[in-house]
Amino acid sequence: MKTKLVSMILAVVMTFSLAGCVPTSTTPSASATGTSNEKSTATSYEPVTITCMQRTTTYKKAPERVIAFSFSTAEMLIALGLKDKIVGIATTHTRIEDVQEKYTSDLKDIPILADGILSLEGALKTNPDFCIGDCYNFMAKNSGTPEDYNKAGVNVYIQEGTYVKGATYENTYNDILNLGKIFNVQDRANKLVEEMKAKISQVESKVGNLNPVSAFIYDSGEGTLQSVGRDSLESNIVNAAGGKNIFSDTEGHYIEVSTESVIERNPEVIIILDFFDEGGKDGNGKAAYLKGLPEMANVPAIKNNRIIVIPYANITPSLENSSVTEKIAEYLHPDVF
Repeated sequence: MKTKLVSMILAVVMTFSLAGCVPTSTTPSASATGTSNEKSTATSYEPVTITCMQRTTTYKKAPERVIAFSFSTAEMLIALGLKDKIVGIATTHTRIEDVQEKYTSDLKDIPILADGILSLEGALKTNPDFCIGDCYNFMAKNSGTPEDYNKAGVNVYIQEGTYVKGATYENTYNDILNLGKIFNVQDRANKLVEEMKAKISQVESKVGNLNPVSAFIYDSGEGTLQSVGRDSLESNIVNAAGGKNIFSDTEGHYIEVSTESVIERNPEVIIILDFFDEGGKDGNGKAAYLKGLPEMANVPAIKNNRIIVIPYANITPSLENSSVTEKIAEYLHPDVF
């Protein structure tokens, strides 16, 4: 499923026909009105205006019926104290074990609307007033466009790190802070962001002056391989962890590369993105595939068996961006941890 989805994304991006999901050149900032003091969503609510993916929405009250298009977006909502507002989860390419253990019992209480991609019809059956996911969820062939939801009276929030060109941690922070404003739980949001910043700062203080380790970020595919370019959050996380994406000189988010180009760039480490995929290989299966390619045998990462498998849900926009930075950094630079 993910492989087919990424292939479709690549084709669409190359023709620039994916409305609203082509990476923008600047990081959008949410404009907001209202108080910055913590207030319960049950008390007074001042209208808040949020801009995402060049769409501006004014909220006159906090949403009450929310669909999360992944376990990681549901985790974010639960961490903000919003569990009771989530009417369902579409797992897409995420798994419950990819989130922090302290949230799993709450996640298990929430209905699973689709073990994979949720259709527009399936989403609207639950009578939501708010949906949150990445820009690929909100494609016509997946879960429906933002316009489809707006016509049904449903607001959507699209995670910045999936559509902003050159996405960084700041985009994940913006997601959390925007949700804090929308649901009137700003203090909780600020605390989560500060915790993430502190952990990332600790990692950067350890690896910032070290020589970066060259890394091939392997998303999926055989023959033609799918990786990520310089415009992706994934690439920036690896770089912050003391690595260097071997394709960080290549424009784009998801990119197609050849085996020959990987061999030429000679990565010291391979970072494999692991995700739920109907009928596809998991992270270990992808590692076995690369190891089985005779032409890759002399690549340092293969020769030295320096391959790490990372949950897709952790290295795309989520609360886990800080913990996955630490995990990758520990693997790349074990001597300083």
